[in-house]
Amino acid sequence: MKIAKRKTTFPLYKVGVFVLKLKWILLPSQKMQNSNKPFMKLNLKEKTISLILIGAIFLLTLNLVKAAPPDSPYLPGETLDPDCAPGETNCTVVPPVLSTRKISTTLPLSGGGDLSADRTLKIPGLSSLGSPNFLVGVTPSGGGWEYKQLLGTSNQISVSFSTGSIVLSLPQDIHTAASPTFAGLTLSGGNLIQTLNPNPVLVGSVVTSTYLGGGEGVYVSGEYAYVASYFSDSLT
Repeated sequence: MKIAKRKTTFPLYKVGVFVLKLKWILLPSQKMQNSNKPFMKLNLKEKTISLILIGAIFLLTLNLVKAAPPDSPYLPGETLDPDCAPGETNCTVVPPVLSTRKISTTLPLSGGGDLSADRTLKIPGLSSLGSPNFLVGVTPSGGGWEYKQLLGTSNQISVSFSTGSIVLSLPQDIHTAASPTFAGLTLSGGNLIQTLNPNPVLVGSVVTSTYLGGGEGVYVSGEYAYVASYFSDSLT
């Protein structure tokens, strides 16, 4: 790891003052404490020690001043505290190595890939949330997804939506206790419906039936309808 060494402009006279203060602590003397020029009152040995300390600190300071920053870009994670000018090599950082990881997708998702670029995952055919009360289904070709609207048929199937459910219902209930109203009824294939006594009338006609003179009831079995005669209770 390359760590930049910051250049220093620490004044040397402050180093000397520091040494003198240190000397004052380590080698106290009454003369030094009472003198306005403590360095001049030191003996030869004390002066020698002080000069050696000053010289050593000076050399260390000089080394720091002349220390050159690295001439190559910093790697991610290294100490980024260089003394440099914009544009110099050591003021740049090597881009991090791209990960080999990737995002894999399976249908119905698409848009995966490696992490060298931004990725957007999506469902083909569904670019938005769609419209209210629409269902999601496969396209007729089977190649994607689309929104489908669930529709009813007029007077046949009613569709109602609520939170969490879709209800299909008839416009009117048809059961034994119901009285549904229909605009018309068409019968084909020779099928007949006849009212009960006392005036048997074919449905859709106001003419009294001549086919079933006194029909009282109808019994259906398989493909045949048996009508009970009012007078003889026989099957016709």
